[in-house]
Amino acid sequence: MFFASYSFLDWTRQLLAWCAPSLTNLCLLLSEASSVALRQFLSTTRLPSLTELDVTCTAGEANMTGTDVLFFLATHPSIQKLCLHGVQVPAGISPLSVIAQPFLPSLVEVTAHPIYIQWLLRNKEQCPRLKQVTLPTERYANRGCPFTYDMLDRALENLVPHSHKLDLIIFSFAKDHADLDSWLQSHIDAGPDASIPSSFIDTKRLRIDAEYSVKIINVPPRLELVAQFVGLFPNLQILELQRQPGLVNGRIPPMVQQTVRLYCPQVKKVTINGKDISEVEQSKEG
Repeated sequence: MFFASYSFLDWTRQLLAWCAPSLTNLCLLLSEASSVALRQFLSTTRLPSLTELDVTCTAGEANMTGTDVLFFLATHPSIQKLCLHGVQVPAGISPLSVIAQPFLPSLVEVTAHPIYIQWLLRNKEQCPRLKQVTLPTERYANRGCPFTYDMLDRALENLVPHSHKLDLIIFSFAKDHADLDSWLQSHIDAGPDASIPSSFIDTKRLRIDAEYSVKIINVPPRLELVAQFVGLFPNLQILELQRQPGLVNGRIPPMVQQTVRLYCPQVKKVTINGKDISEVEQSKEG
């Protein structure tokens, strides 16, 4: 899509208007664009059959505002799958307070910054069909602003009332932020009676994506922290560790299964980069 100049804005809107009745998927990759042009596009475009929306902002400064995005979402209740990456989150603004309800009644899967998750789910009646939530630890708005994990905690608190209907929760650790270990430790220190994960009594499946940048498997101290954190989900059955870096020839260190067994006895199945650990162990025994 062309948004860098107004000369392409009308052309883009005409193109989408022509195919609007049948257009189900829309993917916007924004590296350079006018925020005014984007606002006009989002406020005037109507795609009644839209079921999947993927927006990625890669510009040095986010050029699509959260308020504009939420307005677009509010006018497209048919959206079932939503992915927002790098989209600005304006501080101190609560757009949902001025948006009519219900909001995204058809949403099934969402990937978005924890602040968006917090906004989307702060009303317990929101998103009644939601089945999958991905929480990325990405920066937003000012790219020099680091991710802070208290935002993730607030999103998790809002997610708890919806957790009984979720099939999968995904933590996507996009960067190896310095305070990741301290965040994990804070929940471990809170213990099974006071930690947020302990409230997810209906969660059976959890995935942790390392995006091939955050080392977990081959760093024993962090592996223990992750295992203890996962162990706080009381009824978890399936743990998936995906996009894990540092696995030579796909080999999984024996300490991984030992650590998971020690701290997560409730977990029945562990998958690492698509490999079922139990299958690996059985092949070794055979």
